[in-house]
Amino acid sequence: MHIDDVDQLLTMSDPAREVTAKQRRLAAEMAEQSRPGKERRVARPIAVGAVAAVLLGGGGMAAAAATGLWEGWAQNDALAILHYELPSGASCEWRIGSPEGAPDEVDDIVRDTLAGVEITPADIAEGAAYVDAAGDPRTDDGAFETGYVWAVNLRLQDAYAANGYEGQWWSIEGQGYCE
Repeated sequence: MHIDDVDQLLTMSDPAREVTAKQRRLAAEMAEQSRPGKERRVARPIAVGAVAAVLLGGGGMAAAAATGLWEGWAQNDALAILHYELPSGASCEWRIGSPEGAPDEVDDIVRDTLAGVEITPADIAEGAAYVDAAGDPRTDDGAFETGYVWAVNLRLQDAYAANGYEGQWWSIEGQGYCE
């Protein structure tokens, strides 16, 4: 696994205290700066209070499935497969993997929480605001991505807390493609 500045920031953060607006903005800026223009297949943590990035690929979802571009876990063992559309009209699929080092029941929490989940524009706006994402998530693909990922992350945080895992940190792989 590749450790980048965002991962290091998350590792050093204290999950028991509230993240400041400055820390959220810094994390969002680092995530934005690390985003290349084409395919992105780097695993990012999606955990309580963690920054997660939707991974975009120029090949599209069908090409990913047909050409084996999905990682093995994403192809065969994804806990959740989410579909959404960016403001530009691109259709996206995001696959979420199993939390590393988490109790087995956390897989079920992720599955149950994200099965048939509907992430609303209000959820996306809340997620974007949570990390002070640059741009308007109604019109900017990058801000929409950030907002979408954080909306999912906030749902998972609530589900973890409801099941007795408040404040727990687990790294979850995510891989996605847009076409």
